[in-house]
Amino acid sequence: MTKDKLSGIIILLTGIIWMLLTTQVKGNAFSTVIGPELFPNIASGGLILCGLGLILRKRKGKGMEEEKEKEEEKPFFSREGWIRVMKLSLALIAYPFILDYLGFIIASVYLLFITTTLFDLEKKLSLVKKIIFSVIVTAAAFLFFDYVLNLMLPGGKLIRLITG
Repeated sequence: MTKDKLSGIIILLTGIIWMLLTTQVKGNAFSTVIGPELFPNIASGGLILCGLGLILRKRKGKGMEEEKEKEEEKPFFSREGWIRVMKLSLALIAYPFILDYLGFIIASVYLLFITTTLFDLEKKLSLVKKIIFSVIVTAAAFLFFDYVLNLMLPGGKLIRLITG
């Protein structure tokens, strides 16, 4: 099995699990077809398409057999790489639950922080920079959905309970 196919399977399964879990995100009484579940569905749909693309992709060019042999000799990921993939998969699976209970803002800051931490291999950004990045990207997404698309994003059950 090639690296692309294995990556594709992992990405495809993560997308499917995430899409199934986002069915728990419910809109309010005023929600239309475009509701708070749109963003997670678009993201999980993107994961599914990317996974399928990697699985179905065919390599072209000379030396394909030699390249496959070399690919099979090298391990796909190091132990640390597999741990990173598992952590990201768990974070993606936890996202809909956090979204449901704590709302879009907290859940998205959490997911972006985890993602930047896992993929910050060479740069080693400071904790403050990761937090600032996560907050700015989440705020931009929130403002886009709230003001441009005029869509309400999930506020979270726990947040509603606390705020009344």
